[in-house]
Amino acid sequence: MDKLNVGFWRPVAEVLRLKSNDDAVTWRRLRRIRMYAERMKRPVLFSENGLSTEGWQFTVRAQDIRLMDAIRWNGNHFFLTSIEALPDRRDFLTITAAKVKCVSCVAAMETQRPGPSFPGVLTEKYIRHEQHMPDAVNLICYVLVTPKCVNLAPGSLVEINKTPYEVLVAHRLDAVKNEYECYRKADL
Repeated sequence: MDKLNVGFWRPVAEVLRLKSNDDAVTWRRLRRIRMYAERMKRPVLFSENGLSTEGWQFTVRAQDIRLMDAIRWNGNHFFLTSIEALPDRRDFLTITAAKVKCVSCVAAMETQRPGPSFPGVLTEKYIRHEQHMPDAVNLICYVLVTPKCVNLAPGSLVEINKTPYEVLVAHRLDAVKNEYECYRKADL
């Protein structure tokens, strides 16, 4: 099938854009689109500090879409990694995206009330085992990818899917996202 023959495009997806206020950052539907979707043969790296994930390529009509946006299709969330105009057809865009699972996060405050909530994407970093006499501990480390507007300080706590993690390192150099190495200890 010709991927530029829009008469055959069946998948209907949603373009999502972030909206923020003092209490929360959330994904909101910007518009619905038709597209041609195909799974890539190789995984896509969406985090400089975490593992890669399943990659997809979408062909859409040219429109206002940015790397900080996302696509929701078939109940899945896709993190955009590149957007390029087709060289021979400038009225179409090719979007490379990583299929990810969004998690709900809450920044912990020093007071009793919780901080702002925001969406994040969790990717594995490592699990390390430490043997302390007489107990053993697993150190579970993830990379939390957040929207650029979310700022977490190293040493602070963040609640990910209702489980507290400590922020070890903040990586803030990317133009559209921040990445935080977070960990928790679990007794064995």
